[in-house]
Amino acid sequence: MSGQPVERLSLINRALHEAGYELTKDQTDRFFRSCAVNCQIPAHQVNGRWHFRRDDLPEIVKALGLRKARQTAAA
Repeated sequence: MSGQPVERLSLINRALHEAGYELTKDQTDRFFRSCAVNCQIPAHQVNGRWHFRRDDLPEIVKALGLRKARQTAAA
């Protein structure tokens, strides 16, 4: 693994939201942990806790079939 910074998997919802992706109410911490455990998304464990790299977000988005949230026009 390279020296890319890692973040706890529990922060993935925030990272995806900040990147502009639409999530459903079913895409909870438990959902993302299950995806990591089942090797559906790139993630790894550090000291027993799941982590991801922000650089892997495009691969995660593709694996989960996420799409960008709709932009609303400013009033």
